[in-house]
Amino acid sequence: MKIVAVDPEPRELMRLSECIRAITPPGTSVECFCDSLFARQYAFHNPVDRLYALAHMNRLDGIELIEKIRKEQPAMQTYILWEDEKFRDAAMKAGASGYIVKPVTSDKLLDAEDEQDGY
Repeated sequence: MKIVAVDPEPRELMRLSECIRAITPPGTSVECFCDSLFARQYAFHNPVDRLYALAHMNRLDGIELIEKIRKEQPAMQTYILWEDEKFRDAAMKAGASGYIVKPVTSDKLLDAEDEQDGY
């Protein structure tokens, strides 16, 4: 399984990565990016099973990112993260698989996967 995590704040990105690793099987690759454009470029050249991205980022926000990547990888699961519910409707319209309110925990990641059918 290949997962991409995007958060411009390095500490938050490390926390997200640790939570992802706690809920995924051994051998899962978690590619971490502080810059959403680099994440976009990576996903253009590599298959990705799951993407976690912050809703609002400077150069390319998480919602735009999932819209662009999904054109090439429609089966990819995508999750938007933010501090509150502000971007939930936009994430749903963009086709996100789930929405996670920060702070990120392994339990919240699992809950978002379980709720995926509601999106």
